[in-house]
Amino acid sequence: MTPKENHAAIMARSGTALTITLFRYVPAVIAARAGPRQKLIMLRDLSDQVMKEIAPNSPCQKGCSHCCHMATTISRHEAEEIGKRVNRTPKKVTALLNREAQIKRFSGKPCPFLKDNACSIYDIRPIACRIHHSIEESADPCDISKGVRDVAQVDLMKIADSVSMVTFPASLGDIREYFPPRLTPGG
Repeated sequence: MTPKENHAAIMARSGTALTITLFRYVPAVIAARAGPRQKLIMLRDLSDQVMKEIAPNSPCQKGCSHCCHMATTISRHEAEEIGKRVNRTPKKVTALLNREAQIKRFSGKPCPFLKDNACSIYDIRPIACRIHHSIEESADPCDISKGVRDVAQVDLMKIADSVSMVTFPASLGDIREYFPPRLTPGG
């Protein structure tokens, strides 16, 4: 199906649920009397619910790692959770690059947690990774080795923007800034 047909199918099947999630539940999480970590867990759960609705009309699947070569903004809290899991202290990130600079610096570079074309931290992957998707006919438009371009998606910016709202004033940065590649001996 074309992106337009995929979008229409998603909206016909799940439009009401997606609208309620984005316009009622996400703001409720932001306003909740909870700490940033608890709010991130709630946003992660909402993200997973939203993506279950989108998945039938998306070419995204295990084994495709095109998105793992894109700039990926995560919060300090997410980096700390990942660091605990992988027994690695995230580097300090002092300032978020503007989006164009971030894309230029990190696009084409694999995520440090990409192993054999699969996410090695899948169960604790950041919200940016959870909500990234395509509703294109195939995964080909996502292949940034052919250039960075817009890919048809359902607009989930309310979830993406909420990460900075619930973690403020903690820093945001690219996952590669928090976890730069380790140097190999002699390298």
